[in-house]
Amino acid sequence: MNIVSLRKLVDGDDEWIFRACQDLEIQRFTLIPRPYTREHAIEFLRTQSGEHSVWVIQSGDDPVGVISIHKIDESTGTASVGYWIAKWGRGQRAASHALTLLCEHAKSIPEIHTLTAQIATTNIASKATAERSGFTSAIDIAKTCPDGDTQVVALLYSKQINSVHKWPSGFMWGTGASSTQCEGAAPQSDWLAWERAGNAPKSENGNGFATRYAQDFEILASLGLAHHRLSIEWARIEPQQGVRDQNAIDHYRKVLTAARESNIKIWVCLHHFSLPNWFAKLGGFLVEENRTKYWLEHVDFIAETFGDLVTGWQPVNETNYYATAGYLARGWPPGHNNVEEWLTVSQQIQLATAEAAVRLKQTRKPVVSIFGLSTLELLDAEPATHKFAERFYDANWNTGIKLFRDGILQIGTREPVLRPDLVGSFDMIGFSYYSAHGVRNGQLVAYPETVKISPLGYAIWPDGLDLVLNRLKKELPNTPLLVAEFGVGTADDDERSEYLLAGLDVVHSAINRGIDIRGFFHWTAVDNYEWLHGYDLQFGIINRDRTVKNSAKVLRKATGEQKPGY
Repeated sequence: MNIVSLRKLVDGDDEWIFRACQDLEIQRFTLIPRPYTREHAIEFLRTQSGEHSVWVIQSGDDPVGVISIHKIDESTGTASVGYWIAKWGRGQRAASHALTLLCEHAKSIPEIHTLTAQIATTNIASKATAERSGFTSAIDIAKTCPDGDTQVVALLYSKQINSVHKWPSGFMWGTGASSTQCEGAAPQSDWLAWERAGNAPKSENGNGFATRYAQDFEILASLGLAHHRLSIEWARIEPQQGVRDQNAIDHYRKVLTAARESNIKIWVCLHHFSLPNWFAKLGGFLVEENRTKYWLEHVDFIAETFGDLVTGWQPVNETNYYATAGYLARGWPPGHNNVEEWLTVSQQIQLATAEAAVRLKQTRKPVVSIFGLSTLELLDAEPATHKFAERFYDANWNTGIKLFRDGILQIGTREPVLRPDLVGSFDMIGFSYYSAHGVRNGQLVAYPETVKISPLGYAIWPDGLDLVLNRLKKELPNTPLLVAEFGVGTADDDERSEYLLAGLDVVHSAINRGIDIRGFFHWTAVDNYEWLHGYDLQFGIINRDRTVKNSAKVLRKATGEQKPGY
């Protein structure tokens, strides 16, 4: 049997379409003109009869039919479809295969919840095609279908394509971003120095957020994405030790004010990977005094200066990843590769995050963590694999969670730090999810191995989000959760739409199982600077020229499905 595929109409298709439509069976059950002339075929090729989408059904190399989405009713989320098979293509179930392919394509169209096909009760072949493709029927006595020169009772077949979810009242829909990625590296930041040393692509002005923030907030509001996390860049606020830049302070207050005017609720991050040069030269988070003095002074200043304009705080981005990025040769400043330094910075950044959270709570605004979380699938029983998994969970899960839950910070084999004052430092546990991982022979590998690999080196697998949620529920059964980052880096926006739909299905299912998830923040809003990848990797639902991508419609549809009371 030949492989069935779909393709778009091309010049020259009018010839075979004209021949096919001379068939009395096609004329009997469709609305094509009778008699059907070559001019009709040419006109169809030119206008596609006003259909939303039309494809040629191919069996091997041969065209054997046409299938189409007639129109989409966005008010109901339904789309009607139609199809016919030429006489020479029958008996191969080409229509069933084609309809199944169309259903898969429709999953990437956010406006479509359900596909429908109106079929005459006398059209035995077409009914069988729909049923084999998973459509179910009900007699629709209000409508009829053609059967030659007469009208007969129509059956309305339907198939749900994209789930319709009802989200909890108060569920937070948002986006995340960072200063360096959106505004470009600050002149007095360690990241700009890193760029100038040739260690990273130039960030320049980021995606232009510094001047286009008001426009961005209006777009987000139109999409129903009412929450936005941004970072207030320390290197802009305090470019020299003890010297604060009033112009930068005024600018950020204007940004936050513009957000409020657009009804966008801002969550502020104080540290998203980059640091002031002066702080980095003092040793950064390698030095305990830098945390206990300069960092906490900065936290207090930010709280006092901007607290009146924010909805909440997400103090440090991916706390558990920071030390690995900069101190285990991952290509981030300061570019060290020293396990002892990694242990020290891991300890200090966890304490810095939790201490900041406690202080920020004094503003009476909610405080949320951002841990970078993923799970491991052990792919063999080797001792090295089990040892790797133990170290992985200790570094990426246990450090932050045990400090929050138990007031105990354990880093590697170092003496535990007892901090009962930091128990419950966050109001919600927020996290980023981008991938799961596998371990084989004690080495990290992509997982699942059968799916597409991101340019960042991990498997693109939205279902792994469910593993993270389940593990968090087990570790922290009574703590509210926030999906603080979820997204995929790709130039294929259909892929982004499918990834988003799958992720939302995971979150909604988890909520239905009793997991307390308070919101979903997409990374990111506008395509931005992606650190070591520059501008080659797109995570946004909005292009840098501010045109809105189709993937944004996935989130817009979701925000419209929220229960009343938001």
